[in-house]
Amino acid sequence: MHPEGFYSSMRDYLRVSATVTRKVGSSINVGEKFTLRVSGTNMASIPQIVFLNPRIAVTPTEYARPLDGGTVNMALTDTVLRPGESSSVDIKMQALSEIPDWWEDLFSRERVAGLTIYASLDQDRFFRVWNSSVVHHEIDPGWILTRSGDSER
Repeated sequence: MHPEGFYSSMRDYLRVSATVTRKVGSSINVGEKFTLRVSGTNMASIPQIVFLNPRIAVTPTEYARPLDGGTVNMALTDTVLRPGESSSVDIKMQALSEIPDWWEDLFSRERVAGLTIYASLDQDRFFRVWNSSVVHHEIDPGWILTRSGDSER
């Protein structure tokens, strides 16, 4: 496999997503604070693809920003993501503005954050190769039948 193809395949297994978990009322108004839960997930289905030390970066937009100011870069709560596992962190955000055109705002949603996830592939686990076998061999009872039918040890 070509290196770019391999990298792309591994990247497809590491996903980042987010949902708004806490806000005041049913909508977010300009100036209000809200919480964004950012999750990283290992989408692989084979046990050899494990990600280590996942970190996320949350970048501000013109419509919202992390309360800490600029881009927030932090580790997820779990240091290992095995296939099917997820880990999340909560980021406190503040709404800065809304889409200025009311017609466009009616049919669009504000982009509140840019998300990036970083992790290392557990190379020792990925490149560990194994095989197994079962050994068969005749084992004698340890005695011999004589012509008379008696056994000797």
